[in-house]
Amino acid sequence: MDLRDKCGKRHPMAVVLLEFTLAPDESGQALLCNRDGCLSSIHRHIVNHHGRVMEEVKLPLEKAVSRSQLPVVLCKVSLPAFEDLVFGLCGIELKDEEKQWFAADGKELRGSIAKGDTRGEVVVLAVRHSDRVVVGQEHHNGMKESEIPSVRMLLDESGLLGQKVSMDALHLNPGTLQAVQEAGGTYLVGGLKGNQAEMLVEMECCAKLLRAQHKHGTCDKGHGRLDVRHYQCYDVRGAYFDKRWDGCGITTLVKAERMRLEIKAKMLICNILAFYRETLLCAKF
Repeated sequence: MDLRDKCGKRHPMAVVLLEFTLAPDESGQALLCNRDGCLSSIHRHIVNHHGRVMEEVKLPLEKAVSRSQLPVVLCKVSLPAFEDLVFGLCGIELKDEEKQWFAADGKELRGSIAKGDTRGEVVVLAVRHSDRVVVGQEHHNGMKESEIPSVRMLLDESGLLGQKVSMDALHLNPGTLQAVQEAGGTYLVGGLKGNQAEMLVEMECCAKLLRAQHKHGTCDKGHGRLDVRHYQCYDVRGAYFDKRWDGCGITTLVKAERMRLEIKAKMLICNILAFYRETLLCAKF
């Protein structure tokens, strides 16, 4: 459905979307195979092949959409409807390496908390990891509603259920995880806590009894702190889960250990010297 105003409408939406979909990106792949094409490169392809496209669809030859007008037209497109056409009707499934990571989380607006209340208006955002761009937004009242259905609605309406999604411990629930699993997506939920007591005990046993399949460490410095993190991954597909988790497809447990140091200039030098001294003592040549 064309959502543009009739005033000033010059380019048929169907033609613009057809040419946009067929255009290759900078690597020469079609947009259907790679969604991250450069807009200028796509527009050059649209201009170069506009005559052939108009001939194939049997429409009168008119000037192609301009480079400045192309993003204006695309902003009027309903993203969920367009995704259904491209990925659903065309039978296209994204490979794991083509999917992107998105973070879904809610932030409370402090100025919206009325006197005597503990909660206020909450804005729920979906943010792309790679460039921190907000790709979707929902909101709810913290006194009356929960963040869980808001995030679920946000992922559904933004077409992110089939992507890679990271969420906090609040969203470790069968409804949200099963929706992502059924859409062919991947999820990472942080912070298994005591509110999932049975699963917490089972995962603690897995971390003790199973052998870690992958280990990784990071060291980040910022805001006057030094954060050292160690991660270990375990395959828990054979572990016991309650029946309500059957459709969630839980496969991996990530155990995270963090050490935080408050650093100053002198303290940082001492820590570095101690680290290298310990490293040299433990090293084998």
